[in-house]
Amino acid sequence: MKKIFTFPNIYTLVALLYLCLGDLLNNISIITMSVHGLFLALTLVFLFLSFKECRMNVAMKSLCALSAMILIYGVWLIYMVSDYSLLFDSPTRYLDLHFKSIAPIFVYYYFAEKKLIDVKWFCYATPFFLFAVYQQYIFAQRDIILKYDFELGEFTDNSGYFFLALLPIAAFFKERRWLEYLIITFLTIMIVSCMKRGPIICAGIIDVFMLKESLSGSKGKFKTLIFALLAFCGIYLFVKNIYLSNDYFSYRFEQTLDGDDSNRSKNYNRLWQYYQYQTNPLSYIFGNGAYSCARYLGFHAHNDWLEMLMSLGFVGVILYAKYWKAQVKTIIKAKANGIEHSIVTVFISIVICNFMKTIFSMSIDDMLIYSSSMLGFCLSKCNEWNDKPRLKE
Repeated sequence: MKKIFTFPNIYTLVALLYLCLGDLLNNISIITMSVHGLFLALTLVFLFLSFKECRMNVAMKSLCALSAMILIYGVWLIYMVSDYSLLFDSPTRYLDLHFKSIAPIFVYYYFAEKKLIDVKWFCYATPFFLFAVYQQYIFAQRDIILKYDFELGEFTDNSGYFFLALLPIAAFFKERRWLEYLIITFLTIMIVSCMKRGPIICAGIIDVFMLKESLSGSKGKFKTLIFALLAFCGIYLFVKNIYLSNDYFSYRFEQTLDGDDSNRSKNYNRLWQYYQYQTNPLSYIFGNGAYSCARYLGFHAHNDWLEMLMSLGFVGVILYAKYWKAQVKTIIKAKANGIEHSIVTVFISIVICNFMKTIFSMSIDDMLIYSSSMLGFCLSKCNEWNDKPRLKE
């Protein structure tokens, strides 16, 4: 019983319950508000303990610096901006999204430093993650159909990003290669069925990378290759079938080949022009405040770097670049010092996925518990070569 009712299990269960119940802003009920409140309370407690008891490595320190700036700008948005008419969401949404995206990284970093979670824990947690992400997908499909009166298969679904966030976890199943490729096949098929081009491209790159790593880190290469070929065939047959049978999917595919980017390039150009010709010199350095793109131009950037540049200025972009640089340095040192192969593979997959999202979507404020839990764990374990004390005395 003690092994079941552990802090990581309880925290993860509450987080998954909150995801399955739906976003508080879209589904207001006593149950949802209670679970949301419990999730926030537990996150704050473990966040405090992570700072109190753990020594942060370079990557975590860079995340702390970026988070501090985001916190300041989020508070400024709530208390200093008087006109919210151009915001798409509540002024508290900026802080809420970043908190739920970033804070769990520190929580699971704390769990890993305290040796409360390991690779086996993630293997046991995978069925619960799969159930939760599939429930999110079902709810998202239902909401779109009810709201826009679409037929199933006639729209793109952001749930593709949910499945993408969970995809790297397959690499933890190094002892069960058949299960690893079964998870990869299922998640990739679900990503394709959501018909969002960004997640599909990311999934393809991560699938190829994990195949390469599983072959290089596996003793039974022939058996691994067989499982990989079966997975590839399954994914290929599904993609071929949906392309031939679904007009909307084939339309989206042709759009991509024709270079259609959903007006992103035009929006990026507008943002860059606005930034270049600002009249206040301080805006170049410190930005225009949180949600500047929405407040001044009427849309979100769908590019973290431009969003940072507009909102947090050159200083914010520098902090964001240092955050990514620190993660790359952690990967290089982890590989050089012989950190467990599956952990490094998961870590690299997460970094690839999250970095690609910075270019065409949102990353820093859009990490789900699946991704942030693995990231916090990997950032802890990939620093185990360091001889410095891990916990504060």
